[in-house]
Amino acid sequence: MPAQRNGALPRAGFFLARLWVGAVLALTAGYCVLAYIPFTYHQVVVGGLLPWLSAFARFHTYFYWSAFALASWTLPWRNRRTRFASLLFVFVYGAIGVILVRPWLGSLENNLQSLRYALLALTPLAWLGALDWIAQRGSFRWAKQDSAEIPRLFRALLLTAVYAWLLSAVLVIVRYGASNAAELRGSQWALVLAGSLLFHLLIFMVAFLAVNFTDAIGGTLSQSSAVHALSYAAAAAVPLMLGLKLIVFTSASFSGPWATLVAFAVAFSVALFLSGTSARLYRSEDGEIESPLALLLLPAAFLRALSRAVQVGILVAASAVAVWMLISVSPIDWEHLIQKLLIAAIWAGCFSFFYLTAPAPAKRNANSLIIAAAAFVCLYVGFIALPPKWRSPADKQALDEYANYDASFSLARALLSPPVAAVVDPDSFYAFLVRNTNIPRSVHSDPVDINLAGKLSQTPGPKPNIFIFVIDSLRRDYVSAYNPAVDFTPNIGDFARENIVAQNAFTRYTGTGLSEPSIWTGAMLLHKQYITPFYPMNSLQKLLDFEQYQQFIARDEILSTILAPSKLVTDLDPGLPTMNLRTCRSLDGLQRQLAQSASAGRPIFAYAQPQDIHVSVINREGRSVPPGESYPGFYAPYASRVKGIDRCFGEFIRFLKSRGLYDNTIIILTADHGDSLGEQGQWGHAYHVTPELVRIPLIIHLPTAMRALSFDPTAPAFLTDITPSLYYLLGHRPISRNDLFGRPLFTATPEEAVPYLRSSYMVASSYGPVYGLLENSGHALYVANAVEYKDHFYEWGGGKGVSDNTITSEIRTDRQQQIRESLTEIAKFYSYSETGQ
Repeated sequence: MPAQRNGALPRAGFFLARLWVGAVLALTAGYCVLAYIPFTYHQVVVGGLLPWLSAFARFHTYFYWSAFALASWTLPWRNRRTRFASLLFVFVYGAIGVILVRPWLGSLENNLQSLRYALLALTPLAWLGALDWIAQRGSFRWAKQDSAEIPRLFRALLLTAVYAWLLSAVLVIVRYGASNAAELRGSQWALVLAGSLLFHLLIFMVAFLAVNFTDAIGGTLSQSSAVHALSYAAAAAVPLMLGLKLIVFTSASFSGPWATLVAFAVAFSVALFLSGTSARLYRSEDGEIESPLALLLLPAAFLRALSRAVQVGILVAASAVAVWMLISVSPIDWEHLIQKLLIAAIWAGCFSFFYLTAPAPAKRNANSLIIAAAAFVCLYVGFIALPPKWRSPADKQALDEYANYDASFSLARALLSPPVAAVVDPDSFYAFLVRNTNIPRSVHSDPVDINLAGKLSQTPGPKPNIFIFVIDSLRRDYVSAYNPAVDFTPNIGDFARENIVAQNAFTRYTGTGLSEPSIWTGAMLLHKQYITPFYPMNSLQKLLDFEQYQQFIARDEILSTILAPSKLVTDLDPGLPTMNLRTCRSLDGLQRQLAQSASAGRPIFAYAQPQDIHVSVINREGRSVPPGESYPGFYAPYASRVKGIDRCFGEFIRFLKSRGLYDNTIIILTADHGDSLGEQGQWGHAYHVTPELVRIPLIIHLPTAMRALSFDPTAPAFLTDITPSLYYLLGHRPISRNDLFGRPLFTATPEEAVPYLRSSYMVASSYGPVYGLLENSGHALYVANAVEYKDHFYEWGGGKGVSDNTITSEIRTDRQQQIRESLTEIAKFYSYSETGQ
């Protein structure tokens, strides 16, 4: 497309400049939102989970000024209507750039100010979009209304639906069907593929009706086609806003009025910016514009001038890139969030392609197409309004499982069946879960003084050393003590054979954010990251300080928050970001410290939580596997790193034995939670509570003098039991019996342990409103998921695998009430009043 005469900006340069401006500002606003959400603040902003994003924050000043320069260059200076507003834009955002000249993005705090910065970052987008439309007012040349426009739109949306379905279905069949990862039978494959096609057709027929409705409203308000184009942009902002609010923000545990405001601001500023950019691309020599949609799609209008072979080549190449991106992000995509955003972009790209390149449709009655689309949608509405009794629970489960693999189907189904009623009703159970989850820092909470064994007093005898190694994300089925098929953990296997193995061990929280602090408190926590000062609740540090332990701690970002300053603490890996903590490095450092401190006279405590097998670390390292190593039946990038952990752990145990320290040391090897490694399409651990996440290894070595104590290896054991057990082992007894506290895993007699056992235990996600009840002596798990608005009931044991059972109304009512009571009890203990009761 040629540049406009009279000194207008080159079209390609203008468009690329605006893309850069939009990307920088959108990423800035997104980073500010991440700083406001407790989980992403601790994991991404402070913890450096995404190195590229941390680099963006670190060098944000340079990104800002580059975007400012390009935005200033693309302002409509030659238009008298916008000259003053353009000058004001330069003055305002230039002054902001001067104020923010030092790097500020990485120093954001987890408070409301971060959201205000997010809204501020969006204002240039809206300003630029408004200037563009004002500058172009009256310059458009519109063609007469084309009777083929509605058939053209219908055809483009129909082709998009079929192509998006075909692309996603082939990807799922090739990736999962061929490997039997998706446990679907032949008839179920037919069901899920047909269901996916149905939902894709439905979502795009709804879009067809929405565009025609928008066009009718725009025609009523104004005869101007430019107004029609603006109304299309505004209409596109509505589903974008709802998608952000109900899918993106809900997945990130961001809810409430602020989430609504931010979703509104993002959707409408982006829609105005993109539509304005398209409007500025129009040149008078382009001739008449056939429709408002054609104006909005001007950035892709070059496709029309290409040959059919080149067009197909572009479609195939773009599809290949999209598939590659979907495959690449899936192992790190918690709650399928990134995949859903990619799918939305794929849908938009496919529609643009087919609208611009497909052959002109035959003249058809537009009204008949609208009626047909409306009838199709009404049939679906009637289908969901009447319970489909002909569909078996197994078929529903098959559709749910397929949605885990097919992000396109999952997004279409979520948009067509939004669980709005579940959150609009303030008395609903799911709304109750949301209100009690990720309590923001703006809600003041005073610390509670947790006393597991009353007031501490001196106990007789020397104290043992205590070493706690929490391997982040270590699954129990990747440890030979729990799975005889494992042959890559010989050292941990030897350690387990000569020590105590808890066969029924669990985490209370399926994410590090609350799981790690729960080890130190020995108690369930208010779902907040974090109550400060934390020390009154830090039962383990209080015990260590009282007993004057010399403490060597690999301090991650969470421990930096929950540990009080102490002269007794020495950092094992000073200065290392959380995601750079590694088992071998920490154990090597501990060996050096032990060699220097062996004669210091104080007992020694050590704690490390290395990140070797965290899913983000594995992906950052390219999911590499050492040459020549293979792990049939296991996820090789994960298993190979477990093998490395095992080697270093074995060397450390041999070091302790050679120094005569082993027999006088309590050694605890465990994990903060498990991980999903592709089970039913799930990866990671952020927003789920599933058996593979709650079940963990727990292996304990006791000094010889303590081995006479009673221990039941089959009773449920939790990470919250570690600190109460240390209290008991060091002579601080009895341990308080409180449903929120852990219990001593070791007691003088078996009878002493019985009163601490319960019929059910609440577990939870660390980052989202997902809660579970562990019951049947640790062989059943009921899960209430307020992210997906559905419940699950898992059972295992007896040599059988995990089954996801049908839930009756009686089971649902009873378990949801138990979870509600447990959360109410936690809120009462921590004096949190906004429980929705």
